Amino acid sequence: MQVAGLGRKSYGTISNNNTLHFPFTGLGRKSYGTTRTLNLEGNLAESYKEWIQSFELYLTATGIEEKSGKVQVAIFLQVAGSEAQRVYNTFDIVADDKEKIDVLKDRFKGYCDIQWHWDHEQHQSFEVLKQLVSSAPVLRFYNVNEPVTISVDASSKGLGVVLLQNKQLVAYGSRALTETQSRYAQIEREMLAICTFCEKFDHYIYGRRAVIETDHNPLVAIYDKRLIELHHVYNAC
Repeated sequence: MQVAGLGRKSYGTISNNNTLHFPFTGLGRKSYGTTRTLNLEGNLAESYKEWIQSFELYLTATGIEEKSGKVQVAIFLQVAGSEAQRVYNTFDIVADDKEKIDVLKDRFKGYCDIQWHWDHEQHQSFEVLKQLVSSAPVLRFYNVNEPVTISVDASSKGLGVVLLQNKQLVAYGSRALTETQSRYAQIEREMLAICTFCEKFDHYIYGRRAVIETDHNPLVAIYDKRLIELHHVYNAC
């Protein structure tokens, strides 16, 4: 069985001995690392074949859309142990269906630290998740005539960002913090995320207005204050 990569012809195969070989490929840009291999046993191999067949996505000018119930990308998921956490994180999609996705994701939480377990409830949730992330709008191309929102977040380990237009994902990014940066106060890490990703996406926002989205209220409060007016009041006193 062949496994297609998004936007390019990168293929993996399932050999006769139920071993899956596939390249880890980015969104049509470059390959990361070497070919990965995982041994499949018994009915598990057949389940993976079905999942791969249903995950063939294709990229169009309007974003990722479903075509004939198939997708054109290699998404290989094992819902057990650390791989369950990957499923949980993968479906953290910014879209109109985010609330629905969050509810479905909760069903995977209990399976991140245990051995393989898969029954009707997990299978049903997984099928719905596949439908949500393979239907437009999920990913789209940048449009210079539409407003831009840069949504950032920061943790003690790293920074993350998504660039949106009309609630659709255009680009995303992340990076780990250095040892020194990990000791920053949270408000400093949030500001670092804003500065880092405005610089990263300067080719999208240079010379135009953009909305910066953050959930860190103390930082928002600082920007809400009229600091220039307060400076004039202080000088008048």
